[in-house]
Amino acid sequence: MVRFKKFLATAVAFTMIFGCSVTSFAADPDPVTGTGTSEGHVDKNVKDFVFPVTTDTTFNYTSDPERLIQATSAAKYSGATFPAAATDTGVYFLTDTDTYGNASNTVQAINKGAVDQVLTVNIKTAAAQNSDIDLAAAYADIATEDAKTTDGTAKLYLGGLVGGAELPISASGAEWKVKVVGNADNYEVVYKDNAYSFEKKATPAGAWKGVNIQVKGETTKKWALADTKTTAPELTITWKVEDVPSTEPSYNGTAVDVAATPAGPSITTKTATAVTGTNTEIAFVGEASDVVDIKYNGNSVKAKMTITDGKITVLSSWTDAWSSGMSREMTVTFADDSTDTFTVTKQ
Repeated sequence: MVRFKKFLATAVAFTMIFGCSVTSFAADPDPVTGTGTSEGHVDKNVKDFVFPVTTDTTFNYTSDPERLIQATSAAKYSGATFPAAATDTGVYFLTDTDTYGNASNTVQAINKGAVDQVLTVNIKTAAAQNSDIDLAAAYADIATEDAKTTDGTAKLYLGGLVGGAELPISASGAEWKVKVVGNADNYEVVYKDNAYSFEKKATPAGAWKGVNIQVKGETTKKWALADTKTTAPELTITWKVEDVPSTEPSYNGTAVDVAATPAGPSITTKTATAVTGTNTEIAFVGEASDVVDIKYNGNSVKAKMTITDGKITVLSSWTDAWSSGMSREMTVTFADDSTDTFTVTKQ
């Protein structure tokens, strides 16, 4: 009996041990998912190339190989200022009101984008006319011609200066290619209107790059014009911009720094003469959107003009009705609340 009880106790103990060791297996849980979304893409290939601002007279010139202007103390141009005789080259560009220089005003092409661009500038004369003064193929030809003691010919040299490089201008044309780098540091990613974009910073990080463009001229001074050679050829200046190609061209000009925070808008042409049948152009520093209003005697006359970047054009449909000698001072109000003036006088 005692043995039976021991056996029973042992059997119960084993049963408890093995019973406690049995594991219950449940079904595998469903997989957990995580959705994937894209925050989006911002195109940082922003292009903003600003071409030069010019007027109809920027590259107009007068050739005077016989130095008639100097000989008459500019009698034909009453009140105008010309270069000093000692350094005068005999070619004149209007650089300001009643002010002439031997080179045109310098205009700029500026890359305000985030990527590099290639600027191509081409300057050429119109096909030679029989009545045109002979063109010098090179600047040195002017001195060579003047050094002759006999059989000399009046000649005109025109040179283009683009990105600091000078080339003679002819009917076949002179061409410059300049790499103008962009400045991505002047841009930043912003979120507005429920979208991301790459926009100019309110406070630029550094300068933009620009290319200076100018035309200069010189004539001989020893030889008179032939009776059949009394005209000067017209100039044509063209520019275009394109992406930098994978195989880059040879460049023959250099870009310069252009302040990214220029002074506010202002009028450049302070006085101008209105000629019957011709619009009057007023140059200014700034963009068309900078001009809020233009007033004369407190009344808006903006509707009597057209406005583009850097240029206010006073329409002849208004000035033709003015009497000769009438002057009107216009006050321009800019978007930054500054004002400036210009005066137009009827011829």
